Amino acid sequence: AMKRTSVKSTRIDEWAFAEWLVRNIKVKKRTGSGRKESVPYSFEGYEPYLGIANVLHEYPENWILKGTQIGYSTLMIGWNLFLAAWKGLDCGYALPDKVMIKPFMKTRFTEEQINQSPELAEMYRMHESDMYYSTGENYLYFLGANVLSEGMSRPMEQVSLDEVTIINAEQIEMMEDRLG
Repeated sequence: AMKRTSVKSTRIDEWAFAEWLVRNIKVKKRTGSGRKESVPYSFEGYEPYLGIANVLHEYPENWILKGTQIGYSTLMIGWNLFLAAWKGLDCGYALPDKVMIKPFMKTRFTEEQINQSPELAEMYRMHESDMYYSTGENYLYFLGANVLSEGMSRPMEQVSLDEVTIINAEQIEMMEDRLG
């Protein structure tokens, strides 16, 4: 699967995303007892991601090609939360369709995980019926990319496309054209 992130904004000046990610994002991991527990995000075992996290803001477009599930979606969700709350951007996280979004949000990124970070819990509010988080005046939308109205009706300055190989190329182009 391919991951793509596009940002059209010059407002990203200071950068501390990697530190922010470790401080604010919790992930579910199997512990020694065999149970899954929420633990702080760590670059341990994912050292290449630290390099990516440190330079992600330097490029207006990033492509990650991967052959297996390697946890990169968590980094992308963190990137979107960071940009919405700390950089004042409206963001979109798109999977091919809405059917894929609900299980993704319930298994990979949950309200429980948001609430475990005092900074995020204070700032973010989930609007499950419409599948978005709000933080003050900014939003993180979860989109079904192959649905025309999804990208058209959301003002976004950044979009992350997950599972790009099964998203309609015309939809990708339309979403990028609409970036503010």
